[in-house]
Amino acid sequence: MANEDHEIYSEDDSIKSLGFSVRVQNALLRSYIETIGQLVYGHEKGELWNIRNLGEKGIAEIDCKLANIDVARFNSLSRSQDVLPFSPIGENLPFFNWGPPQVPVHEVVAGLQSAISKQLNAGLLHPDIAIYGEAIGSLVKERNLYSKDLYLKLSKVLSSHLNVTQELEALLSPLPSRELDIIRQRHGFSQNTLEIIATQIGVTRERVRQLEKNALNRVVPIAKNRLLIRFQSALLFADDLDISYENWSQKLLETGLLGVWTDERFTDIDPIEMMVALCQAIRYERNDLEFPHYLEVIIRLHKEGMSAVPARDHFALQRISPEEKRFFRRHKRHSGAVSVDWLAESEHINLTRTDLIAFLEALEYKELSDGWYFNVSDGDLPGTRGKDNVFHNTIIKLSTFCGPVSVNDIYFGLEHALERPGFPVPPPCVLEKVLAQGGYTVEDGLWYWQGDENRELSRGEEVILEAIQANDGVAHHSQLASAILAGGMSYASIAGTLKRSPLFDNFEHSLYKLRASNAPIDSILRAHEAVADIPLNLETSFDVDGNIIVSANLSSFSLGHGTVTSSHLPTIVGSWFWTSEEGEEIDVTATSDKISGLRAAMQSLECQVGDRIALAFNVDNRQVSISKVVG
Repeated sequence: MANEDHEIYSEDDSIKSLGFSVRVQNALLRSYIETIGQLVYGHEKGELWNIRNLGEKGIAEIDCKLANIDVARFNSLSRSQDVLPFSPIGENLPFFNWGPPQVPVHEVVAGLQSAISKQLNAGLLHPDIAIYGEAIGSLVKERNLYSKDLYLKLSKVLSSHLNVTQELEALLSPLPSRELDIIRQRHGFSQNTLEIIATQIGVTRERVRQLEKNALNRVVPIAKNRLLIRFQSALLFADDLDISYENWSQKLLETGLLGVWTDERFTDIDPIEMMVALCQAIRYERNDLEFPHYLEVIIRLHKEGMSAVPARDHFALQRISPEEKRFFRRHKRHSGAVSVDWLAESEHINLTRTDLIAFLEALEYKELSDGWYFNVSDGDLPGTRGKDNVFHNTIIKLSTFCGPVSVNDIYFGLEHALERPGFPVPPPCVLEKVLAQGGYTVEDGLWYWQGDENRELSRGEEVILEAIQANDGVAHHSQLASAILAGGMSYASIAGTLKRSPLFDNFEHSLYKLRASNAPIDSILRAHEAVADIPLNLETSFDVDGNIIVSANLSSFSLGHGTVTSSHLPTIVGSWFWTSEEGEEIDVTATSDKISGLRAAMQSLECQVGDRIALAFNVDNRQVSISKVVG
C-alpha cells in the first residue's frame, strides 16, 4: 500500500509535474529523461551523476522529490501458476499496487494481443514491423500466452509512441528551429544544396554544413535508441506497386498514423516531408529506416507534380520509348483524345493494351468511353493550340467559317482533316465529351468556340470558298475546277483541298457547299446546269489499222481529273498504256463509263478547257495514242 502522506504519480507522467527547479529540469530533459519512470530508473542505476550541470545539489533535489512520492504501476505479481510469475513493470523499478491484484497471465497477454490487433486493423501498425526479430503480425497470433518474452514484446509495442508526429517530436525537439529547417531542406523533398540554403539564411556554405552536422550529432544518438515503429509502419505501407503518394499520405492521415503536432514550432512543417528528411538523414545508421523501392518512386513523382500517379504507372512511363511518346502526342493533337485500341494495333507502338492503359493513367488520363482516353490538364486545349494541334484548329476553323455546327458535322469535318495523317476520329458520343471538357460552348445541340477566331485558310480553301459563295452557296465540281485553274493553281490542288479540308460538304454527286449550311433548290439546279456549259460530244470511230478512236471535248472536270466520262464508251475495258515523249509508259485504265490516267498526256499537249482530243486504242499492243484535234 502507498504511504498516505505521499502523492501518487504514474510512471508515464512528465517530470515537469514534480516541480523541479529550472536548472534540474533542463538538465534532465537535455539527457532525454522525460518521464517519472525514466527518472526513477536512472536514479536506481546511479546514472544521474553522469548528467551534465546537475551536480550534488541537483541530485539532492531529485532524492527529496522521489522520497515524497509513490509511483503507481500495474502489478500482477503472484506465485500462482495461474498468474504472471514475473513483474510486468520490470524488477528494477519501485511500484505501487494499483488495480486488480490477481490477473491471470493468459488474460493479460490476450488483452495486449487484442489491443495491438486493433491498431493493426486500423492501419496504425504494419504487420511486418519486427520487435526483437519477430514480426508484430506473428506476435498477435502467438498461442503460448504464458510466455514472458511474448509479454515483454507486446508491452514494448503498446508503450511506444502512437503516431509519426510523436516520434518526430521526440527526436527533433532538442533542435533549434534553424537546424530543423536545414535538415528538412537538405534531406526532404527539395534536397537543396548547401549553397542555396546559405543564400536563404544569410550565412556561408561552410556554416550551413556545420549546422547540419551539429543537428545530426544531436538526433542520431536519440534515434539509435528509439523503437520508431510508426516510422517503419509508414514506410512499409508505401511498399506497394499500386500506391501513389496521394493515396499513401491520405492513408496515413485517415488512419491516424500520421498524427498531429503538439509542439508549436512544427505546425508549419509537413510531417511527411519531415519524416522523409529524417529517414534520409539517418537511414545509414539504422537499416530498418531504409526506403522501400516503391516509396522512392512515388516521392520522386510527387516532387515532379504527379502525386496521383501510382508506382505501377511510373514503370509504364519508363517502358515507352521517346519515339512512341512523340507518336502518342501526335495522336492526341490530331484526334483530340487517345484511342487505346487503335494505338495497340498501330505499328508505331510496341506496348500491349494493358501497358498503354497504365501509361495513360500515369499521365492522369481518364476513360471517356469505348476505349478513348482524355486529359484536360495536359495543356493541349484550344487556348494553348499550336499549328500542329489539328483537332482544335479544325473545330475552330469550322466554328469560324461555318458557324455553330452539330457533333456529326464536326465528326465528318475531322474525317477530312485527318485523312492524310491517318489518325482515327473519336465517335460522336466521345466527341461530345471532349468538346465539353475542352472549353467549347453548345446551344441547341450546336457547338462553337467563343475564343479567338481562326482566319487561316489555305489558298485552295480561299478559292473554293469564293466559288461557292459566288454561286449562291452551291458549286459543281467543274465550277470549282474552273475557279482553281483561273487562279493559276493546279487541278491536283483542288482535289487535295476538297479531300482534306473540313469546311466543304459533298452533299450530292459533284455538288459542294459549306459544311452545316443549307443548299437552296434553285442553287442546286443552277449547279447542275453549269455542267452542260461544255458538251462532251463523244464520238467513236475506227481507222484503217483497226484502232478504236474515241474523241471528246474537255471540260474543266475532265481536264482536272484526267478522265473522259460517258455512258456511251465503246468496249475498251481493260488496262492500256500511253508513252510520253521521254519514253515513259503511263498506265491508262478504261471501264464501262470512264477512261482515266490521261492527265499527263493532257498536260503534255497543253490542253485547255474546251479543247477536243482523240484517243486511238491499239488492241494488238494495248497502246493508246493521244492527240489534240484541231479545227
